[in-house]
Amino acid sequence: MAHRLPEGQDVRNRYWSSVASDYRSHWSTTHADGKLYARIEAAMLSEFIGASEGRRVLDLCCGTGRNSVAIAMSGASVVGIDGAEGMVEQARNVARERDLENVEFLVGDSRQLPFANDEFDAVVGTRFMYMMDQEEKRRIIQEAARVVRPGGAVVLHFNGFLFGLRHEFGNLVRGRMCRMRDRYLWPGTVGRMFQGLRVERVVGVKLPNLAILERAIGSKTALQVNRLARVPFIRFLCQYILVVARKGGTPLPGIAPITSEERMDCDSVSS
Repeated sequence: MAHRLPEGQDVRNRYWSSVASDYRSHWSTTHADGKLYARIEAAMLSEFIGASEGRRVLDLCCGTGRNSVAIAMSGASVVGIDGAEGMVEQARNVARERDLENVEFLVGDSRQLPFANDEFDAVVGTRFMYMMDQEEKRRIIQEAARVVRPGGAVVLHFNGFLFGLRHEFGNLVRGRMCRMRDRYLWPGTVGRMFQGLRVERVVGVKLPNLAILERAIGSKTALQVNRLARVPFIRFLCQYILVVARKGGTPLPGIAPITSEERMDCDSVSS
């Protein structure tokens, strides 16, 4: 599904509403790389937020509800919010198909959330930050920090800058350039973006061409190889990067502990 993304929040919402049905079927049933990515991402989100029964989780710009549903199936209570009505409709359909009663979907603006302070145990958001300019990113992170409770995690997804350099070179050849500063995560910018939160992890999600590797060596071995996506520098070869930050307090139970290597490396990336 190659497309040039529209500018402006209202225009983006109308666009994503118009393609919501095709987007869901494409990434859910057709696109091998998309299906593999979804499996890996769902496992990582569960690891980083400790999704379990009794937890309340907010999914920003939830799209067709892929992550919201996966987290809800772990037992957590989930709210998904998205500005595109068509995406929210598709997400509700997915929840109904799976008879899930512990997830709800709302049409709303992630830059101005309709929730009270400290309402959620975790806030997640994937595959949308690359569409936002720097001010929109700042507002979204600020709102996530406001609604997550002390000790809770904010886990947000970005596109890696080395992927961006490769991708934009192709755009340059084709005679068009995107906003490099806005679309990709650059080393040294994480700490400034996540002011008010303590950045704990910066990890790659999926190595390039992993779906091809999976067909060659099998799913189990490919997933083991993909652990390299968490290695410093290698992570920035990945298209997708997850930043895990925490709002003060003691981390909630059930969350994977941070290794000393991760903490030291995170300090170097986010400074």
